[in-house]
Formats: sequence, structure tokens, C-alpha cells
Amino acid sequence: MSVYWTPSTGARVIVGTGAISARWYALGGPAVLGFPVTDEIRWVDGVTRVTFSSGTTINWTQARGTWVS
Repeated sequence: MSVYWTPSTGARVIVGTGAISARWYALGGPAVLGFPVTDEIRWVDGVTRVTFSSGTTINWTQARGTWVS
């Protein structure tokens, strides 16, 4: 687990070796998408997601892999 903290977002947890983290950095990381404003958690719909300060959300499921919304 990796914890990211900024005064405006607070402390947020992302799996540092996970698919969402890898996609975040592939898309430019904090310089492009900003820092996470939600923790990486699995929602009731079965999708694991994180929303970043840019408004971008990176989603993941085992069946679909990662996608951006």
C-alpha cells in the first residue's frame, strides 16, 4: 500500500504495485492527473476505482482490466 497526502486531498491509499497505480503513472501520474481524492476500494458494483484531483477516475476489474472514466 502507498499513502499519498496533500493538504487539499488528505491521506489516500492506493495499492502501489497494482494496476490502477501503474495506469496512473503511465498517464503522467501526479503531474497530469493530480493526486487521489478517494482511496482505492472495491465498490458495491464490483469495480475497484480511484478518482484523482483532475476529475479522472481509473477503474479496474479482473475481467476488464483498467479503464479511464
